[in-house]
Amino acid sequence: FPGTRFLLTLRDGRAVIASQIRQHQIAIENGVAPDNWMKPTVQEAEFLWLRSVRKWLPLRDDPPAPCLEVRYEQATKAPEALAKEVCNFVGMDYQQEEFQEFLNGYQTIHADTWREEIPDLEAQVSDEFRDALEQLGYA
Repeated sequence: FPGTRFLLTLRDGRAVIASQIRQHQIAIENGVAPDNWMKPTVQEAEFLWLRSVRKWLPLRDDPPAPCLEVRYEQATKAPEALAKEVCNFVGMDYQQEEFQEFLNGYQTIHADTWREEIPDLEAQVSDEFRDALEQLGYA
C-alpha cells in the first residue's frame, strides 16, 4: 500500500508485567474472573510482552514502511510533544483542540510503579526478556 506508515507503541516490559499482575490481583479481590491477558506471576506475564517484541525486533532495523516508534513513557511525560511528532510523521497539521482527548488520556499513573510493586522483578525475568529490554533501550 503506497504511503503506508507504521506507528509502533512500546512500553517497558517490566511495567507490562506489573500491570498484568496488578489487574489479576484486582480481579481476584473483586471476585471477578481475570481476563486471559491478566497473569498472576512474572513468569506467566512476561510472555505477552515477549510475544510482541519477538515480532518487532527482526523488523526494527528495516521496517516494511516508514515507522515511528513511540514509547508509552514518553507519552506520559510529554503527550503534546508526542502528538506533534506523530502529526509530523503522518503529514498532518497539529491542532491541539483535535488532540485534547488524546492529551488527557496520558497520565504518569503506573509508568514506573513496577519498581515498588515488584522490587525483585528483574531477577525473575528470563534472559530473553532482559536481552529484549536492552535491545529496545530499556535496560
